Amino acid sequence: MPFAVHLLAFSLFAMGSAEFLLAGVLISAFAVGVVIGGPPLAVLTLRRPRRTTLVVSQTLLAIGVAIGLPADDFTALIVTRFLCGLTYAGFWAVAAVAGQRPGL
Repeated sequence: MPFAVHLLAFSLFAMGSAEFLLAGVLISAFAVGVVIGGPPLAVLTLRRPRRTTLVVSQTLLAIGVAIGLPADDFTALIVTRFLCGLTYAGFWAVAAVAGQRPGL
């Protein structure tokens, strides 16, 4: 095989790896927020009105996304993804119960 084909293959591998690595790091930051935030938020929101908790967590998620979108600093992006994971965990904790019992 010509050297150019090997060079093209290596270039595609490097470019693809760089893209997937960044996406994986951001997804991992979100997942860590979900894992850390899930149990405490489930307990903290246990006696709160479900509808209010769902709306507040959705609002906080939207704010986190709005802050993270224009971030030009990787640290800020990681922090906002983590915080979005926390709010997602709070939403999930309440939505799982609300789905089992009708009448939010």
